[in-house]
Amino acid sequence: MNRFVRGRSGRIVLGCLLVSGIYGSGIGGEERPASPRIDLDRRLEERLGGGEIIALIERLEGSKTRRCRAVGVIQAPIHKVWHVLGDYEGYPEFMPDTPVAFVLDPAAFEALRSLPVENWKQFEKTLVRHRITDYDRDAPFYFFTRVNVPWPMKDRRFVVRVLRNPSTYEIYWHQVLGDLKENRGFWQLYRFGSGQGDTLAVYTIYTDPGVFVPAFFLKLALRGSLPGVIKAVRRRVGSGAASEIR
Repeated sequence: MNRFVRGRSGRIVLGCLLVSGIYGSGIGGEERPASPRIDLDRRLEERLGGGEIIALIERLEGSKTRRCRAVGVIQAPIHKVWHVLGDYEGYPEFMPDTPVAFVLDPAAFEALRSLPVENWKQFEKTLVRHRITDYDRDAPFYFFTRVNVPWPMKDRRFVVRVLRNPSTYEIYWHQVLGDLKENRGFWQLYRFGSGQGDTLAVYTIYTDPGVFVPAFFLKLALRGSLPGVIKAVRRRVGSGAASEIR
């Protein structure tokens, strides 16, 4: 079980503990996270309802991969949050440290992905020529992102394959090409509150930069960025900028 917080008495406060990293059969025959049950204890529900964002970072046993998770409530109906998360072309406008992001033409990318990438800056210029804006968001697609990261690490560039399930409000992605050793994750949305008019958002990533980074520095960077993603979605939902995304 994952332990997010401790109570004042020192006992473990159980919440969101059944949001696991276990994978099962998924969309289109590919792997995706198994649909979990959310189990919130009253105190944790109150904290989340009050606007707190809870983050957890843990290193997987026997691996350099870290599982990083942020949980927060967004004061908007679940369908509006879903629309914002589907605004992939708009990510540079509201997602933190994401100056470049676009969806790729699948045929063009399939032809390019087998080529050796010796210079990611140059390869990005090649990929951007194959960006598309007209595509089915509920079918698997390829998504390129450049992420700014603090020194001593270098900016990261990668292409992920995205799978979305609108019936369960889940989004899953995994890296198919990039300069991270491991990069996968998912969003899960749940109706929240007495009137069920708010949304509980669970954001989880599994990451291994593939190069040496001091553990304390990596944790510091992740602890700052994880809540920032939830906050960014909150702001975007409040702005109404993605209201026309289908």
